[in-house]
Amino acid sequence: MGVFLSTVIGVKNIKVDLQNTLGIKTVFGGLRIAIAIVSGIVIYFLIQANILLGFIKDTSNTSLLYVAFFLSGFSERLIYNLMIEIQGRIKLVKAPVEEEDGE
Repeated sequence: MGVFLSTVIGVKNIKVDLQNTLGIKTVFGGLRIAIAIVSGIVIYFLIQANILLGFIKDTSNTSLLYVAFFLSGFSERLIYNLMIEIQGRIKLVKAPVEEEDGE
C-alpha cells in the first residue's frame, strides 16, 4: 500500500515520453513494487533482530508493525538510509584487540 500511495503522489512529477513502451513502464512499475516488498521484509527482520524499532516486537499491538511496513513501502530510500546509518554505527564499535603473550 505504501508504494501505491507513493506512486499516486508522484504522478504529477512523471514526464510522459511517447517513446517509452508499455513494457518499459511495466518493468519500472514492477521494480517499484519489488523494492517495496523487499523493504517490508527487511524492516520485519530488523525489528525481529531488535536492531530497529525493537519495542514493536514486544508489544501486542500489530498496528505499529503495519505502520512500519507501510512506511518502508512508501519511502523507497528508507531502507537504504537505515542501512547506511547502521553500517556507520557498526564501524564505531570496534572489536577488542587480542594481546599476544610473549611466551
